[in-house]
Amino acid sequence: MIVETSIRVDVNAPTGPAAFVLEKRLGHLSAVAVKDRHGWRVELVDVGDRLEEVEAAVRHWLGEIGSTSTAGLIDGKPRTIAIDAPAPAEEAPLGAGYDERVLTHEP
Repeated sequence: MIVETSIRVDVNAPTGPAAFVLEKRLGHLSAVAVKDRHGWRVELVDVGDRLEEVEAAVRHWLGEIGSTSTAGLIDGKPRTIAIDAPAPAEEAPLGAGYDERVLTHEP
């Protein structure tokens, strides 16, 4: 006999529109965007051991909304889901590499 366990997942969202985007992304898991006195969140019940899929979707969503982390509850326990912020690209000094490119083309 297979017994499925369920895990309740609540993910905080910064705004209503962001919550609805996450709700749509996790719609196949019956996610619902909810607003209460504390703000917006997306709720779902994971019945098929898909927590890694949920976390991956939340990380992708964080990148879409321009955030690096969010808090929430997984089975009643506080959890932070975060993504690594991309390192800022270093700008080369003005004119860097000019001589190498130009001199190879001159006679």
